[in-house]
Amino acid sequence: MANEMIYSVYIGNTDEKSCLCSLEKLPSASNTKQAYKIEDIADFSVEADYPRIAIQTIDIIKKYSGTKYLVVDQTNVGTSVTDLFLNDSIPVQPIIAVNSPLLSQYEGAFMVPKIDLFNNMLILMEETNKSQSVASVHESPRLSSELIQLLVDLRTDRKTVIPRLLSRENKDLSAIYNHIYRAFAAACWYAEYQRKNPLHKPVYNSITGMSRNVVVFKD
Repeated sequence: MANEMIYSVYIGNTDEKSCLCSLEKLPSASNTKQAYKIEDIADFSVEADYPRIAIQTIDIIKKYSGTKYLVVDQTNVGTSVTDLFLNDSIPVQPIIAVNSPLLSQYEGAFMVPKIDLFNNMLILMEETNKSQSVASVHESPRLSSELIQLLVDLRTDRKTVIPRLLSRENKDLSAIYNHIYRAFAAACWYAEYQRKNPLHKPVYNSITGMSRNVVVFKD
């Protein structure tokens, strides 16, 4: 039986790449402990238009026979681009990275604090080699050299790398990593959100409308 898979696509702005990655939920004997395997699947060039990215993403995901979800980071592009990914067989959950410290939901999209995306990703990476970890990330042998280097940099020099990734001033690092870490971070965040909120269902289970409401989640 195929494992559950979370796909995540980061849609770049007009001057940056887009990226599709997957996070496979590995078999677990406990409901309180989960391991994942990460892989970046597709790197879309700056020239790739949004409809083409959506078609290629859906075609890739449909080939997987197990349970699957798609997270769309629509921070730079809005709902009109997210609509291109809606289909009748893949549940879709949009997210938007925000500077606010609170997780909220607006028109179906999770408004996720940027720092939560980073922290969640780093926690999973750190827990990989701990036997008592709640969750962990394992690297696929087919990772791109860019994602491998990003993981190495984050693990060895996070105090330098994270501020540079978060800063809009560092175009050098963002041009190399931004699309990859955003897709990776969104997949990790959503996987853990699902684990902690088992009753949650993606806002789009098929092509449906959304109610316009705002929900704020507090600890």
